[in-house]
Amino acid sequence: MGTIFGSVLGAVFVGALPALIDRYSDVIPGVQTSVGGEGFISVFALNQAIFGVLIVLFLVFEPRGLAGIWLRIKTYFRTWPFSY
Repeated sequence: MGTIFGSVLGAVFVGALPALIDRYSDVIPGVQTSVGGEGFISVFALNQAIFGVLIVLFLVFEPRGLAGIWLRIKTYFRTWPFSY
């Protein structure tokens, strides 16, 4: 069931998500950006929590992964005017 395309998409997603969280951590409420800063969760713990939630959500709702989502979108736009 696995595809090379899905592996590449997953690697890009897993590589980009921590960078996005780190970049926008000062805007997210409740995130502790410095050692003595205010907040109830650190950036590292937030990364771990988001990864865990995403793994569970993908296993439950989209077992084919990001490649399955991409293939559905591509098929939809290929047959768009005549979807029957």
